[in-house]
Amino acid sequence: MDNRKLCLAIVADIKHSGIVRNDRLKLAVEDISQQLNAKYKEHLIHEFALKNGDEIVGVMSSFAEGYSAYKQLYELLEHHKLKAYIGLGVGYMEDIYEKDVHKIYGTAITNAYRAVNHFLKMNKSEARQFNNYNKDITTYVYDEDQLFPYDAINHFITYINQKNAKRTKKQIEVIAYMENNPQLNYKEISTRFNYSEVNIYKILQRSEYQLVKDAEDSLRNLLTFIQKSLVHTSLELR
Repeated sequence: MDNRKLCLAIVADIKHSGIVRNDRLKLAVEDISQQLNAKYKEHLIHEFALKNGDEIVGVMSSFAEGYSAYKQLYELLEHHKLKAYIGLGVGYMEDIYEKDVHKIYGTAITNAYRAVNHFLKMNKSEARQFNNYNKDITTYVYDEDQLFPYDAINHFITYINQKNAKRTKKQIEVIAYMENNPQLNYKEISTRFNYSEVNIYKILQRSEYQLVKDAEDSLRNLLTFIQKSLVHTSLELR
């Protein structure tokens, strides 16, 4: 059985972890990891876990679901008021059955750590251009072998994150409630917030909700296409 697998590794390195109370950091990381592991368990090669005291590391089998996990990770870090470098690395895991977060290895993990330690922490121009909208949580996607068009994906993620960063507290609350309750119509949502249906529509329009949602759907479709293409190419080369 082949232990190698193409995947997306995610590393979040908490900024200024030395000045964050250890108990607060531990509880936050546990909450973040538990939520991500529960939601994406079918797509995890390695569960999200704490490493080296201030890193959250997880490995996803699906590029598209990996983006979704990254998005939720980003939102959870904001919720817990934690600053972080987030590196996304595309590549292979050399042993998908290894469960110890300190022993997992492969190009996906190497690329995620290089995204964090070389490009983000050293404030390299390649990564800096994608993070002008938020200095607290910075992101970079990387693939040293350049089999994956990581620059294009960085542009995509930046576009989406910039749009989200401009949203007001009210817009964020309405969108979160709507996405957590997809069965509700505008009238039911408006009742929850004591707004008119017209106001709900205007809130969504001003937040560019549909534009961002379409961009996210397009990004997931693109990631799925890229992954299938890479898997097909890999099989042909065997």
